[in-house]
Amino acid sequence: RYRGVGWIHYDLINEPSYAPPAGLWSNRPIRDEHEKSAWFIWVRNRHGRDLTLLRNRWQDRSEAPLEVPRENELWYSPLREDRRPRKLRDFVEFTNDVAAQWARTLRGYLREAGGDVLVTLGQDEGGTQHRPSQQLHAEAIDYTCLHPWWQNDDVLASGVFIKVPEKPSMFQETGIMRLEDVDGFHWRTPEHAASMLDRKFANAFAARAAGNIQWAWNINPYMPIDNESVIGFFRPDGTAKPELDVVMKHAAFFRVAAPWLDDFEPDPVVLVIPQSRLFMNRPAALDGYRRAVRLLAENFGLVPTAISDLRLTPQRLRNAKLVIVPSVEFISAEAAEALRSAPRVLFTGAVTGNYYGELPPALDALGVVDRGRPVQFREEGATFDRNLQESLLRSTLPRTEWHEPLPLEYARESAPFVALMERALAAAGVETHPSDSGVVARLLYAPRAIFGVFVNDGASDAVRRVTINGAPVDVSVPAGGSRLVLWERATGRLIVQSR
Repeated sequence: RYRGVGWIHYDLINEPSYAPPAGLWSNRPIRDEHEKSAWFIWVRNRHGRDLTLLRNRWQDRSEAPLEVPRENELWYSPLREDRRPRKLRDFVEFTNDVAAQWARTLRGYLREAGGDVLVTLGQDEGGTQHRPSQQLHAEAIDYTCLHPWWQNDDVLASGVFIKVPEKPSMFQETGIMRLEDVDGFHWRTPEHAASMLDRKFANAFAARAAGNIQWAWNINPYMPIDNESVIGFFRPDGTAKPELDVVMKHAAFFRVAAPWLDDFEPDPVVLVIPQSRLFMNRPAALDGYRRAVRLLAENFGLVPTAISDLRLTPQRLRNAKLVIVPSVEFISAEAAEALRSAPRVLFTGAVTGNYYGELPPALDALGVVDRGRPVQFREEGATFDRNLQESLLRSTLPRTEWHEPLPLEYARESAPFVALMERALAAAGVETHPSDSGVVARLLYAPRAIFGVFVNDGASDAVRRVTINGAPVDVSVPAGGSRLVLWERATGRLIVQSR
């Protein structure tokens, strides 16, 4: 019926999970015969038929090593007891492979029936945890998606997480959930909610997203969920929320900017996502990654491309001047080989081996592997609070130019990580836009224009300085808001800026 209709996109499922019906929005075994068979094949393809090797890799003393993980293994515990974290890591990767193959199959049917249509998977921030990950199913769809609902401190980091180099991305459900105070009244004023939406829209473009889809136009008062029944621009009485002005602001900017925007140049910095550490249920596994994204954007006007440690290849690193590998703890031989192809690679924290406690030659050749030790509460001017001494390792190897033994992206203080990045970025020849204003800055370079995105998470108006065509330019950014700016690349002439 809709064959050849290009303006229809297909979203295969809303916020996918790999789970039985009773366990939606989580990642857990289904425990049926289909899963048992698929898991058996996946394990044999990964590890071969040697059960002794498999037991050693998983540290599995059970009578049935080929069974899927038990329920008590799905959640973190400070004691290993009878848990097998390395097996769980494999299982989470298996579930992501299953989700990707499912999407790939349906996309094939849709394109066979409907022609050259666009297909996606509308995932929320669960894709940055154990649920089907945008990083791992991107090759099966036409563009990746994010529903940025809850992780409002880290909207930019989430957007960077879901954007892979080869595919576009979209902020697909961009809105504000209801929060209430102790008496059930709005936690945010309408104006506060509008400013948060403005920052979400801007962070999407800072993360290289193709755009935003606001959720939703009209409030649905019949929705039987309190936190969702108030989402939308227009109230049931027909009046508009201040959030509507956010779309008007951005639309006015892009109406002028659109003819100038072509494909942007690749980012000079790649930040490796420690997804294997996450899948092994290590506490705060992505906190350092998120902190690194924010500090790079605020202090250097630089937003990196993010690539999972499970998807590193020489081809994907070919444009990088600097690759940052933040406290991965575990990394594969394949990833190590890819990193050896990059001109500059900066490691922080400890690398203890591959996922299975082994030290393949390719990994050993990097010269960064040791057993490490737990961080102390205070080390060399850095404070590792939040109980990180119970879960975070530092390297015991000597400090070198390209290996910082301390996991500084986790430190309470920003200064040690910022100083490290200043040295590394300069040594790698990466242009930066230094500032201590606390305002996120992102410059995207198109053939004819420079697109600037500025986001102010602070409570006061601020000015952010960047360099355009060799000249300093000050951009004023309102408190709790954003500013979009477009300059002509050849001359530095201001073309348009958002209000």
